[in-house]
Amino acid sequence: MATLVDAIGVFKNIGLYDTVFPAILIFAVVYGLLSKLEPFGENKAVNGIVAIIIALFFISFMKAVTFISYLIPLFTAFFVIILLVMLVFMFMGVPSETIKEAMTSSSGYGVMIILFVLFVFIVLSVTFPPTEEVPPGETDVFAQTAETLFSPVIMGIITLLAIFAVATYYITREKKS
Repeated sequence: MATLVDAIGVFKNIGLYDTVFPAILIFAVVYGLLSKLEPFGENKAVNGIVAIIIALFFISFMKAVTFISYLIPLFTAFFVIILLVMLVFMFMGVPSETIKEAMTSSSGYGVMIILFVLFVFIVLSVTFPPTEEVPPGETDVFAQTAETLFSPVIMGIITLLAIFAVATYYITREKKS
């Protein structure tokens, strides 16, 4: 008897997770942004065509698809944890208005932005791992730059500086009266 796990395995083997699902995701995000911002006016056909083209360009770069395939599970787990924390607070009797105010305050946004940047750094370090040695006489500038920028030491320094910057902002800002 076939199970859900078998069906997911079949989808993975035929390449839906590598091409179709990332393309649909990028199409939906780009189409939503174009519909909201209306750079081409209210013409839905133009927005759709531009979104399809961007999605197809996106999936043609394997590193971009790998980036998305690592990033989506992290964000899904993050949102599930946020929902569980909200449920715990609601079970403890905290009103939903208080939770909404906490999430929409500047400190709530700051925490979300820090976690988003941290997730992006983690996924970038996984997507661009240290490369193999380049044969003598050949140079791969992109690989060397990616190896340098996304090394764990550099990513750690950038994360630490971001944490210090946010902490400094929250310590030195003036409270609204």
